[in-house]
This record gives sequence, structure tokens and C-alpha cells, in this order.
Amino acid sequence: TTNVSGRPGEVLEYCIRYTNIGSEAVTEVKVSDPIPFFAELEQDVYGGDKEIYWKPDSGTSQYLTREQDSDAGWESSGVVYVRVLAPGQGLQPGAGGLVCYRVKIR
Repeated sequence: TTNVSGRPGEVLEYCIRYTNIGSEAVTEVKVSDPIPFFAELEQDVYGGDKEIYWKPDSGTSQYLTREQDSDAGWESSGVVYVRVLAPGQGLQPGAGGLVCYRVKIR
């Protein structure tokens, strides 16, 4: 969207759809999205200590932490990241998925 309105304390959810539109598999795919300057990443929104939702088209939903640990997601310096594939695996042509996270407006 190009226009979002909200008030302090309200929560917005950002979702990013990614797709390999090329004709060959790609490797080492990472989705990144800056958290808006007027907001902060909501904590524990997907149960437990999970702040990021990831759903590959060909897999099951995963709920990820904001910590750079053993799962595929993390937040650093105001940017949300999801490592879509481990190095050496390929995202096939036409394949993709969805990454979502929520922020609270300051």
C-alpha cells in the first residue's frame, strides 16, 4: 500500500510476498524489511516469544523470534530479516512465500 494511517498505540501488520520470477533456482535468499521510523516491532505476537511469521508456499507456517539464533528470522538495527533458504538450497522458479510482522505506532 502507499497510504497507511494510524494513531499512537495502534498496531499495523506488514506482510511481504516473495516469488522467484526467474527461470532458474536461486540460492541464499534473504527477505529484509525496515521497520518504519515511527513504530517498534511488537513482541510475542505469534505466541511465546515469536515476532515474525513465515509461510513458504511449499511448506508449513513457522513462527520466528527476533533474536539471531537457530531459527530463520531476526531483527537488527530496525530491520526484520528472514533467511528463506539455507545456503545451497534453491528457491525454484515460481516458488515463493509470505513474511509478516507487526509494529506498534509510537
